[in-house]
Amino acid sequence: MHPRRRTALLLALLALGLGLAACGDDDDSADGNDTTGQAASTVSISEADLPEGFEQTPTIDLQGKEWRFDNVPGHYWKVLDDRGFAVGLHFQSDKPFRWATDVPKGELLYIVYAIPGNCGDGSFAKASKSEDASIVGPLPAGFDHWHGLVGAGPKQGHWLMHTAVRDFTLAGPPGNPMAGTKVEAGQPGFMPVCDIR
Repeated sequence: MHPRRRTALLLALLALGLGLAACGDDDDSADGNDTTGQAASTVSISEADLPEGFEQTPTIDLQGKEWRFDNVPGHYWKVLDDRGFAVGLHFQSDKPFRWATDVPKGELLYIVYAIPGNCGDGSFAKASKSEDASIVGPLPAGFDHWHGLVGAGPKQGHWLMHTAVRDFTLAGPPGNPMAGTKVEAGQPGFMPVCDIR
């Protein structure tokens, strides 16, 4: 199977798995049978009620060395395999800044897919076009943000695809050139950068 198709399939399975894991048993009817044909309730993921297995700074073992995810406010990760693939939840936070201007603290903004890779010499423009940017080769469409593992420099980290789960207005760190951008639910995209730790 072609690496891009394999990656697309993996991402679809991750999305399905996260959705199923988040659903759980939330039937509000007394006998467990919903005779109306409508869902009895909707599922909501918030920072106060994280799905099982998500943590702020998980560790992964790569080539015999343990690496830690960076502690980014509002971010929680679930490592999926021993190669370092992960899925993340990105929530609204207040400190050190707000990610969105119009969403309450603790509410989910993005589902994030993480593919292990490198940021070359630290240049986003060059690294994002590299044939060996990630462990699946060139970056699949939508992966536009890179975060390093703590202490790894540009050599070990993750290429990220943020997919918005709601409509909102982007804020971000002071001076963010994308502040004020309208983000739509289902839209992939974030801040194109290599964030080296």
